Amino acid sequence: MGTLLEVGTGFHPELTGRENVFLSGAVLGMKHFEIQRKFDEIVSFAEVEKFIDTPLKHYSSGMQMRLAFAVAAHLEPEILIVDEVLAVGDAAFQKKCIGKMGSAASHGRTVIFVSHNMGAIQQLTQRCVLIQGGRLVADGEAAPIIARYQEMTMDRSTTTYDVSKAPRFSPELSRKVEFLTLEMENCPTKLVPAEADITLRISVRGNDSIEGLRFGLTVYRVDGTPVGSTWCAPVHSIREARSERFP
Repeated sequence: MGTLLEVGTGFHPELTGRENVFLSGAVLGMKHFEIQRKFDEIVSFAEVEKFIDTPLKHYSSGMQMRLAFAVAAHLEPEILIVDEVLAVGDAAFQKKCIGKMGSAASHGRTVIFVSHNMGAIQQLTQRCVLIQGGRLVADGEAAPIIARYQEMTMDRSTTTYDVSKAPRFSPELSRKVEFLTLEMENCPTKLVPAEADITLRISVRGNDSIEGLRFGLTVYRVDGTPVGSTWCAPVHSIREARSERFP
């Protein structure tokens, strides 16, 4: 059994990247000959070939993370436990890491992946176990367990959100029109089922006289994929707080 709970185990800032590969690999339980055999593959995976003989203290945090994960990802235990290590790194490298774990699973190894990243879980796993407060809640195929987790974590106390501090595309326009609240009118929870009909009400306040203003809305899935956009009818006059509805 191997564990990947924290990247960077055994790293020393004064040693070079090359030396740290052997040091970290040994700490993780790899034999010296095994590290030698996988060395080129590890360095290539981390994309630090040009800096492998540079002291680690001169690496950026991202380079250190990539090298650390590359070492740990090349362990070959029968069972690999991975706990939230993909919370760091850019999207491209996270995708690469997920692919590496998926490859391990496809070669007959068992990967136990612990995460709150539903996109990664959906991509990597076939079976999910949902645990709450140390107790088993559900066990089964990934999709329904993910849906149950998302439903459990939804805040049902309100479906009205304060959006007054939300980032604005145009700073100049934000001084003229303030967004106040966003309300989901006919949806009892924040989790919107597929094929459901909902109406969103946006409340705004005008600090200046504006004519012909239109409000647009784009809806995204939890993984960041846009699923649709809509525009309200032109607002011919806005001088005080008012609401616009998007059915």
